[in-house]
Amino acid sequence: MFLTNTNSLTSPTSGTKINEVNVKIENLSEDFEVFGVPSEITVGLIGPSLDIYKTNFSKNYEVFIDLASIEEEGEYSVDLQYRNFSDTLDVMLLPSTISVNVAQKQEEMLELGHMFINEDELDSKYSVSVDSMDLETVQVYASEPTLAKIDKVVACIDVSKKS
Repeated sequence: MFLTNTNSLTSPTSGTKINEVNVKIENLSEDFEVFGVPSEITVGLIGPSLDIYKTNFSKNYEVFIDLASIEEEGEYSVDLQYRNFSDTLDVMLLPSTISVNVAQKQEEMLELGHMFINEDELDSKYSVSVDSMDLETVQVYASEPTLAKIDKVVACIDVSKKS
């Protein structure tokens, strides 16, 4: 179906969808971590074909959530927002609202281990070992759910082409 008007540059009207549009997180305090934000969404566009073409070509648009008003832990319903789409286009975000969980970050000291990488590239007449390390623990700053996922912290020591 084509709609016509007197301006041939902005007609006909059409529609399309853009898949896999990245979602950015903006204005989240460094004291918090957010969970439940999709990495990508689908954007539907309706409007002049030329403007849809320019949008697809330039890829200058953004989809984001603004978490500036978040001041404490909890579950929030957040509207997705967009910018840099032509004013002549109707923009539909799928989904348009998401449910996110915000968790307070905390500090935890974790033991630091080590491992050698690329040992197969080390000249066979050498062997490597670590007698001691300057750091025995490291400070990790993350939410409780993220800290619970950390099994160990390891310094990777690259020994490739060492002689």
